[in-house]
Amino acid sequence: MGLLRRFVDNRRGNIATMAALTLPILLGAAAMGTEASLWLEQKSKLRTTSDGAAIWAANLYRRGESKSMIETTLKSAMGKSGYDVSKLTLSVTLPASGNDNLTVDMAMPGDKYFTKAVWSGSVNITARTVVSFSSGEACVLALD
Repeated sequence: MGLLRRFVDNRRGNIATMAALTLPILLGAAAMGTEASLWLEQKSKLRTTSDGAAIWAANLYRRGESKSMIETTLKSAMGKSGYDVSKLTLSVTLPASGNDNLTVDMAMPGDKYFTKAVWSGSVNITARTVVSFSSGEACVLALD
């Protein structure tokens, strides 16, 4: 009992003990922040790709290509750009009568490194670009 009492009453080394207890929490928070910034970077790249794909899809649509041909062409191009097309979801919505918008939606799973240890959910990175047609050329209307 005397040894335990001396250990509890001893005030030397408190900073080392506090650092040892808080350091894992700080490192975990830094790891989660780093991973979140990776997801934001992946979203930014997918948005840029979606913008280019939407313009390309609009041009293909103007030439009279079918929806399946447009989607196949875009997926092929994305595969050549380094995307894993087996994990990529690509959807092209062609203009309907009365609606002059062409929409390209893309989604892919985000990479998980540190969050695997504390979270079993999935991260979906999405991008959407809408192209509006007017009496001439196609232009990008909105980004999401």
